[in-house]
Amino acid sequence: ASERKPMYMASLGLSKTLLNGDGTLTMNVQDIFNTGGFKRKSINPTFITESEMKWSPRQFNISFTYRFRQGDKVDQPKKPRRDMENGMGEDDMPPM
Repeated sequence: ASERKPMYMASLGLSKTLLNGDGTLTMNVQDIFNTGGFKRKSINPTFITESEMKWSPRQFNISFTYRFRQGDKVDQPKKPRRDMENGMGEDDMPPM
């Protein structure tokens, strides 16, 4: 018979918009309490085995994203599409 104990892990992340919406600072911590992993116990007629597996240690991440301004957007007129006119559905391809 084998018994596996429950796993528990908590992570936390925060994000803040900066520079009038052009930047974002993000921080997160994985496995805050350093509890990630599991324990297992196997019972057989001739022996008992207990094992414990731990994930990698707690991790901290900090990132900063900057969005460059793209200026005013200009609407481009759409090119009319000629569907299946030449048998391939492509406007610029000659028929085969």
